[in-house]
Amino acid sequence: MLSFEEHASTASWGNSDGDYMGIAYDIKKPCEINSISCVIMQRPKNKVASTHVGYNFQYWLFKWDVAENAWAEVIMSEYTTVTQEMIDTWVTLPVQKDGESEFLEPGFYVAAIQTFHGAGIGAPNNVYRFTIGADQSHRFSYGKTLYRRYNDTNWSQNDELGMIRLNINSIGAPQNTDVTFNVDMSIPIANGSFNPSAGDFVDVAGTFNSFNGSASHLTDAGNGIYTLTVPGLALFQNVEYKYQINGTVTEFPAGANRNTRATYYNVLHDVFNNGISMSVDLNSLTTRVNVYPNPSSGEFTLTVTNRQVSDLDILVANIQGQTVYQNRVHSVLDYQGNIDLTNLAKGMYFLKVNNQVMKLVVK
Repeated sequence: MLSFEEHASTASWGNSDGDYMGIAYDIKKPCEINSISCVIMQRPKNKVASTHVGYNFQYWLFKWDVAENAWAEVIMSEYTTVTQEMIDTWVTLPVQKDGESEFLEPGFYVAAIQTFHGAGIGAPNNVYRFTIGADQSHRFSYGKTLYRRYNDTNWSQNDELGMIRLNINSIGAPQNTDVTFNVDMSIPIANGSFNPSAGDFVDVAGTFNSFNGSASHLTDAGNGIYTLTVPGLALFQNVEYKYQINGTVTEFPAGANRNTRATYYNVLHDVFNNGISMSVDLNSLTTRVNVYPNPSSGEFTLTVTNRQVSDLDILVANIQGQTVYQNRVHSVLDYQGNIDLTNLAKGMYFLKVNNQVMKLVVK
């Protein structure tokens, strides 16, 4: 319902770019947050000192960390520019889910809008002011549920009921999860020990199927990658597994099993037998892979130092296993290059350089 009697803003306590207005939520049981809504408004009596098209904002959810005695960032929306269609209405933005942060445990939270009018610190209130709707008929006593934050550090309390809403699923986090196995079979294909055209198949066997992979064949996803999603594994259990060719040729037969912990998101990127083929360990061909800065806003620098001149296959995948960046570099000893992911959503990605895999975080 859209029914604001007044406005709320940061004008009385600094009016700086990056200040927050928030509403407290005392969450009693596990749930999942989908989005945050706020009434972006323009004051009827003073449209100059109000929100304007071109201002910017971002939604945030904070939780009070009892152990650290501090507010912790939980999840956020995209940084968004105000359009004409957003004025005087509820504006809902999805939060940037990563498969884990969106699942909330009971606790004390603040849903907030961070506002940017472009005038910097201590902007004049009569010209620059980001305003949101306030519901005076439901206002609470001072200090009870209403919060505002400034200088990116301190929260103070207020009695304006800013119209900021959490949109949640009350079911909470799942009890089971899916695990996606991806394995690179390029080396066995190249040396002829794995020949799909002759009917060879690869499966995965582990604690989830009593190490019987006969019904767990992986599907060819292209570029030598084979994939399979195993559904319904118990959340947070430890999973041991190995890959097999034709159910008989098991990778590193005398070695330990692979291990992973089933969490909210599980996309594994492996290389069959860790790239060991014909007594040649491909790990020895790559002495060092480094990426910096990590996390970053989406621009990464990759450096690779090889023991001998070789090709590099550089691939970035999202947590669903989809390739979002790919590059091949031929015949290099030392390599330095840029990876640009600025057009992608914030979150976790996986960088694979030949047979080495590491996490990238776009913040």
